[in-house]
Amino acid sequence: MKRQDKIYILFLCIILAFLQTGIAQEIEKSEKMESFEFETYSLQFRITSNFTLSQFQGSLLSFKYHFNNQNAIRFGVGLRAQNWSDLEEQDRIAEDSSYYSVEHDNNSVSLDITTQWLHYFRPKNVIKVYLGAGPLLFYDLNKTDAKNLDTLNNSQVYTLYSKVDRKQYGIGISTAYGVEWFFHNHMSLLAEYGFEIYYYQLTYETELIRLWPEAPDIVEKRKSKENGWVLNSSSLKFGISIYF
Repeated sequence: MKRQDKIYILFLCIILAFLQTGIAQEIEKSEKMESFEFETYSLQFRITSNFTLSQFQGSLLSFKYHFNNQNAIRFGVGLRAQNWSDLEEQDRIAEDSSYYSVEHDNNSVSLDITTQWLHYFRPKNVIKVYLGAGPLLFYDLNKTDAKNLDTLNNSQVYTLYSKVDRKQYGIGISTAYGVEWFFHNHMSLLAEYGFEIYYYQLTYETELIRLWPEAPDIVEKRKSKENGWVLNSSSLKFGISIYF
């Protein structure tokens, strides 16, 4: 056999080996996709611009439960509570020898719950497309109490008490549509978009009580209400799911 023929045969064998390896990998990959099954539970986190993890849907928890390969339900829960106080005092050493102080006490609580039914189309594909929709509910409460004390020449000019109550709640529907890609048996990357439409009602109440040493007290009360419909489109979110 000629040397040139040997080179051709060796080259052909190398090509056949590469083709065989590629075909075997594709068959193995296809078999893996055919046998793919979602794990039952997963937690989702959002990937921010600086590659840190934050809340994906709800600041407290974003949890997904799979009934099967095509249907799942996702719960997003956000909860925030805050209490803070501050005191500001000011003395002016001058002819009037005045003194001024402001004291604030603030309490706020907010809760939001989003539930979505997710449906996956062709879940055995490498890139899995899904759509979702479900109810949303939120509630926000903020209370601020303030006390202003102003004195002049060591005598009380007035004391002002103010109270502000702000309450807001809303109910509506949120949607989601996105894609999910598994880079690990128990981890996936996803990109999601959506919009929400909800009805809200806002109540705003204020009360002012001004106490004068030598004059009638003044009390002012105001209350306002606002309501309406809101349609919002969310920004594109990138996230990671951890299945277990």
